[in-house]
Amino acid sequence: MKRYITILLCAVLCISLLAGCSKKQNKTPPDTPDIQTEPPVTGTHVIVDPTENKLKIDHILSWEGEFSEDKYFETIKKFSAEHTSVLTEKEKQVYFLADSDVQHVRVIRVAPVDDSKFNIELNGYIDLTIKTEHEGKTVTFDTDWWYSENDDRPVWSYLFEVTGNDNSVKHYYTRLRHKTENSSLYSSYENPAFVIERIADGKLITMSDTYRETVREIWSASEWTDKDINNCGYDYIIHVGDKSHYYHTDCANFTQNGVGVTLDKDDQVRINTMIKNIFGAVDK
Repeated sequence: MKRYITILLCAVLCISLLAGCSKKQNKTPPDTPDIQTEPPVTGTHVIVDPTENKLKIDHILSWEGEFSEDKYFETIKKFSAEHTSVLTEKEKQVYFLADSDVQHVRVIRVAPVDDSKFNIELNGYIDLTIKTEHEGKTVTFDTDWWYSENDDRPVWSYLFEVTGNDNSVKHYYTRLRHKTENSSLYSSYENPAFVIERIADGKLITMSDTYRETVREIWSASEWTDKDINNCGYDYIIHVGDKSHYYHTDCANFTQNGVGVTLDKDDQVRINTMIKNIFGAVDK
């Protein structure tokens, strides 16, 4: 009897185990959502250069603070003595670099230029809205307005009021020579040659880049004025584009279109030594 019961229990146990295994094998896993994976990022991140295909202005003067007629007039005279206008052309955007990041910029003066008549620039400016853009320190503006006017005066000055991210205000002044069909004469204005002329014999020599930078440095650091100019003549002329700067080696005076500067002793020695070296090399 015991044996019969034992066999019966074993049979029941086996049947139960087989049923459980069958259930486990037939169990289907729950639905799982499809997982979308982002495709791998390929290529490089491109940073757009705000100055690409644009003309940079290096000849520019500035002053800190609000606008004043006196500051404006001083800047006009100083630029006229030291720099030439930059040659630009139709549909060519122009840019310059401010001293700090720009928050806001606007053109407050656009005026025709006549180096012999500063009052034309002071009083002859036009009321014109010119499109400007800025990114970081880069200020870009358009010059298409001039070509649409067909004006026969090619050289114009621009005065910008620039507000920095720290709310400081600075004014920037420059000049552009707008290219026309007859502008080939000024093709070297972006980087004009400095040609020195000796009055005694009319000899002309093109100055090297080193000497040109020496002259630029001295002119930029000097205070040009239209008052009390000690004009004692000249024995050399430095021609820059269509401008002539008259110099006297003994008086240490530069004069140009009604403005002038008297060099200090150190700068006089530098200029005179430079002249001696330039002509000494060809007089041997």
